[in-house]
Amino acid sequence: MVYNRSIFNRIVAAKPQPCILCGTSGHPTLPICTPCRADLPQPPYCCARCALPLPKPPTNTTLPKAQICGQCHLAPPIQDRCLAAFQYGFPVRELITALKFQHKMIYGRALGTLLGDFIVNQYQEQPYPDAIVAVPLSRERLKERGFNQAEVIARYALQEINRHTKHSKKGRPTHTPAKPLKLVHRSLEKVIHTSPQTALSGSERKQPLNHAFQIKPNWHQDIRSIAIIDDVYTTGATLKAISELFRNKGVNEIHLWCVARTV
Repeated sequence: MVYNRSIFNRIVAAKPQPCILCGTSGHPTLPICTPCRADLPQPPYCCARCALPLPKPPTNTTLPKAQICGQCHLAPPIQDRCLAAFQYGFPVRELITALKFQHKMIYGRALGTLLGDFIVNQYQEQPYPDAIVAVPLSRERLKERGFNQAEVIARYALQEINRHTKHSKKGRPTHTPAKPLKLVHRSLEKVIHTSPQTALSGSERKQPLNHAFQIKPNWHQDIRSIAIIDDVYTTGATLKAISELFRNKGVNEIHLWCVARTV
């Protein structure tokens, strides 16, 4: 229902919506007002490979923009890039929780739009991946919840990215795709039902999930770079397992896009 709006819903969606945080007027594309958006837990200067905070360099530094942490130097992760729009703190943490467990779809719209806007700003001088895929839920979890929050977020993020692409001027910058980006559907599935991350201890969350996911035969073999979207990056076990699958399928470059990163 959230994806196939009626004419009435489209008209409503075009009008400024109340801010989901303070109740004042937002704007047509984002149900969060400007002051509340400014108060969200913005990410600090982060590692380009795992999105963990780094000591912020001096303003007169000559270092390149993309820096990586010591851990990623010693043991490079499988992904080539990791981006998180926010730190996992108030109120982003509460919005994600309410989306997942209270079916607050408007929160998914807000989080996805914010992620999409963040991604656009991060790819000013770099090409986007060939495709986008959302982290799937197991059949049991999908039946229980009724929707996949990562896919809801991915759809709105993609909508925001393509909105910027559509409105880019002639003389399109090199990072802008020649055609709208698309979300790859039903090619990745979670075949083993696992407990929610919130119900696991720190050591349990780090357990490998090598056999929990699989790529279906209908996977697009010509895709060479991909962005994997999820709501929260915690230990990275889920994203690592999925990334390894795509590597084995010939994907050369893997990017992780998340709404929030735990520290």
